[in-house]
Amino acid sequence: MATANPIPLLLEGVAEGRGSDADVTAKPHLNEEKRSLQQVPEVHPSSTYRLLPNPNHGKFTVEIAYPVEQDVTVTVYASDGKKVLVMSGKGQSNYRFEGQMETAGHYLIDIVSDMERKTLKMVVN
Repeated sequence: MATANPIPLLLEGVAEGRGSDADVTAKPHLNEEKRSLQQVPEVHPSSTYRLLPNPNHGKFTVEIAYPVEQDVTVTVYASDGKKVLVMSGKGQSNYRFEGQMETAGHYLIDIVSDMERKTLKMVVN
């Protein structure tokens, strides 16, 4: 089972429009926030994520589409926080992962790519 280091959620541009440079100088914490946000690549709004079916009876599919090629890791966590499944792919813009859960319950699916992170909720009956 492969693992990946989490990539922080990307928020470039959030700090823009918060006032003049004088306002930022008067409040150094805003200046620090703006600098750290600018160091992260832009998140493209056309990324799509699908979990089919949901709820399900243990068998599921995760479909992911990015506007550019990138690596991705899909990690499934049980409701107690235990990592139960890891799937990954490299160098594509479209992915389709199929998984099987043996135990009914609630799960979190953490999708981490080169550009962003997305978490989906899944119910297995």
